[in-house]
Amino acid sequence: MDFDDELLAEFVVEADEHLADVENQLLRIEQSGEDIDVELVNEVFRAIHSIKGAAGFLGMTRVNDLAHSLENLLNQMRNRELVPTSPMIDVMLQAADTLHGMIGDIQHSNEVDVSDHIAALEKIGQADPTTRSKSGSSVKKSAATVESAQGVAEANIRVPVGVLDKLMNLAGELVLSRNQLMQAVASDEHVGLDAIATRLDQVTSEVQESIMQTRMQAMGTVFDRFPRVVRDLSNKLGKQCKLNIEGKEVEVDKTIIEAIGDPMTHLVRNSIDHGIEMPEVRQQAGKPAQGTMNLRASYQAGKVRIEIEDDGAGIDPRKLIEKALSKGVVTPSQAETMSDREAMRLIFHPGFSMAEKVTDVSGRGVGMDVVRTNISKLGGTIDVDSEVGVGTNIVITLPLTLAIIPSLIIQNGEELFAIPQVNIVELVRIRPQELDQQLRWVKDAEVLRLRGSLLPMIRLNRVLAMPVDREEILSGSTQAKLKAATNVVVVETGQHRFGLVVDALYDSEEIVVKPLGRHLQNIPCLSGATILGDG
Repeated sequence: MDFDDELLAEFVVEADEHLADVENQLLRIEQSGEDIDVELVNEVFRAIHSIKGAAGFLGMTRVNDLAHSLENLLNQMRNRELVPTSPMIDVMLQAADTLHGMIGDIQHSNEVDVSDHIAALEKIGQADPTTRSKSGSSVKKSAATVESAQGVAEANIRVPVGVLDKLMNLAGELVLSRNQLMQAVASDEHVGLDAIATRLDQVTSEVQESIMQTRMQAMGTVFDRFPRVVRDLSNKLGKQCKLNIEGKEVEVDKTIIEAIGDPMTHLVRNSIDHGIEMPEVRQQAGKPAQGTMNLRASYQAGKVRIEIEDDGAGIDPRKLIEKALSKGVVTPSQAETMSDREAMRLIFHPGFSMAEKVTDVSGRGVGMDVVRTNISKLGGTIDVDSEVGVGTNIVITLPLTLAIIPSLIIQNGEELFAIPQVNIVELVRIRPQELDQQLRWVKDAEVLRLRGSLLPMIRLNRVLAMPVDREEILSGSTQAKLKAATNVVVVETGQHRFGLVVDALYDSEEIVVKPLGRHLQNIPCLSGATILGDG
């Protein structure tokens, strides 16, 4: 049977939507036990039934067979012939995982062996094996009508009709404004240019906002994976943990949603492995046997704040310092003056781990530094706050979008550069007569004395090997020294805060970041390029 790519792509998108909630629904069915929520079972049944029907029509025999076996078991549950148990839900979850994987790689779905899953499902339901459809017939039947379907599916995104309607209206407004502009430019008097420019500015901002809306996705897309993660890992480690989720409706850019999943998974697994204690240990400490983990997302000052909080054992800053000393991460003199908050940040040091033994869960000495690096790449920050015996709270702050970045424009020599505002802490202007008091050299490193603390300084012209050296200009004459001031942009990335010395500061501007051309791709100091308002 031959089907066009559009039909197959629609099947993949719809099947993914059907499966999106199945995992959490099965977990809720597991919790209900003998008090089965029939309507909830019906929801899962309908989702699997829809996938089975479409897969059968399109010749996806293995998807059809596996969905059929899952459907049989769900039918027995809704008829109250089966009481859900944890082992039973385990088998169903594994089958759903395989189903999801097959749909994700639809062109090879008919090559997947699902016989073990089907056997396990039928054993639970005690179904007659002769009623099972024969897997493997017509295996190659549709592998060629599906080859390019995955590529088509990946290019699709579902957008609310209301957003598209708004974009169409705005496109009409842009056309009107363009016509008015062309007419005004063609006339000798250039009448009404100011009004047209104002209208264009307004419509462009609305178009920008609406297009960004099409890229926004709810944090629930990421959060919904964690009930399963918490359940499986708690069972594996013999622990008990309840998960509370808040802020699933908070929306961020699709790019950030895709990038934040793995770092968050690592943090959640770490909290269960290192944070939540064994039930008997918790009871001895006067805590409930069941631990609690809270996942929260909220808007904060134009950014997104994500919290991963547990009521576990907490992190002992003294133990962190002892570990850091033994690994040579800090010197004895540094350890003596280190505050608890500074000690907490040691967990983000490369190769640093508090695990007492290596497991397949965590503790291989990699992870937290990679988490911090990945979050920094997104223009975000991560911090940790913990109290021994009470618990740990990890806070991640992220921008809402990476497509349009509010930035500060600065100049060095004859070149202009943009620094993302999310990384800027403050701007400092040092007058010539204050240079000797505020700038110091410590072991070949230049530092700025700022409100009682020393801030490392980096001169942009040296880092970028700029041909124009501002220091040479300043040393040219006493008159120049008296007039010139030193501009310092205090920036923060991850744990690091430093001062960037630049020649001049300009206004802030919302920039659209474009990738560098192939000749410039390997320059480590630059992450992209943009075109400013003056062209």
